[in-house]
Amino acid sequence: MFRCRDPTELGSYMSAMKCSDCLKGDLLPVNPMDIRDEDWQCSQCQHRQSSSSVQDYIDSCEAILYDTMEHDVKKYEKMLDEFRTRLHPRHYIGKSAIAQQLEHQ
Repeated sequence: MFRCRDPTELGSYMSAMKCSDCLKGDLLPVNPMDIRDEDWQCSQCQHRQSSSSVQDYIDSCEAILYDTMEHDVKKYEKMLDEFRTRLHPRHYIGKSAIAQQLEHQ
């Protein structure tokens, strides 16, 4: 239950994104118990982003990830580079992409 209440998910940052304004902070849910309806806020500059825009980006990343079922390592690397521009290095989508890449090698 504590992990759900902590916006960093006990320091795992599995759902965090990078702030698009300052590029230094982590974009985290203001209310981690309601990530679908509450804004997300940067841990450094306090920039806010709507939950719907965060979810739209996550949905598009997931669609790209699950549409990539190939043995092309370069394609996975390009996809990971794109994800790294907006997602926290420990975000679950990045971890899933690496696992999927390893699975298809």
